[in-house]
Amino acid sequence: MSRFLKISSTVMMLIMMGETAIAQMSDFTVSGNISGISDYRFRGVSLTSKDPAVQGTLNLQHSSGFYVTVWGSNISDFNGANTEVDVMAGYVFDAGNDVSFNLGVMEYIYPGGTGTNYFEAYGFATFPVAVGSLTVGINYTPSQNNIGSQDNTYLSASYSMPILDTGLTGSAYFAYEDGAFGTNKTDWSLGLSYDIDQITIGAKYIDTNLGSGAGSATGLGYITLNF
Repeated sequence: MSRFLKISSTVMMLIMMGETAIAQMSDFTVSGNISGISDYRFRGVSLTSKDPAVQGTLNLQHSSGFYVTVWGSNISDFNGANTEVDVMAGYVFDAGNDVSFNLGVMEYIYPGGTGTNYFEAYGFATFPVAVGSLTVGINYTPSQNNIGSQDNTYLSASYSMPILDTGLTGSAYFAYEDGAFGTNKTDWSLGLSYDIDQITIGAKYIDTNLGSGAGSATGLGYITLNF
C-alpha cells in the first residue's frame, strides 16, 4: 500500500508540475513574420547595394510585457559578413490613455564579419493623435571599438493612420542621426500598406540628405507573411 501511495504521490506531483509548466507557458506568446523586400534600407541607407532581401522575425513575449526578439536579413558584404542578425530584449508597458512605452537593448550581429558587432539601447513612446498614432524614439549606441570608439544618437518620429475605409494604412517617418554613423544625417519616408488576412503588402518612398549612392532616394516594395 505504501508503494502505491508513493507512486500516486509521484504521479500527482508530476501532474501538478506539468500543469504549472503549462500555466507558465500560457503566459508566453510566440509570433513572427517573413518578408521579401526590394531593397533593405537601414535608416535610409541600402545595406544590400539596392538589391532585394529576405528578412524574418521571431518574437517571444511574456504577458508581463518582457520580450525577446530575433530579426535577420541578408546584406551586402560587410567585412566578411553577408547576414545581419539583431537580437533584442525589452519591456513594453501601458501608461494609460492608450500611451505605451517600449524600452530595450539590442545587439547587431554579423556572422563571419570582422570587427562588426555592436550594442545599442532604445526607447520608444507611442500615443494616439486626432487620427492614427505617433511614435517617438531614441536609439543610443555607446562608444565601442567596432564603431570607431565614438557614440551615436538616432532620434525618430513615425506616424501611421488608416485611410478612410479603404483598408490602406498610410505612414510617415523622419529621423535625425549624429555620431559614429553620420553627422547631422536625416532620413525620411512615406508609405502605404494593405493587410489581407496574415499578409501585408506595402510600398515606401525613402530618402536621406546623403545625396547619391547607398543613401539616394528610392521607392521600394515588400510583402510580409505574419504568423
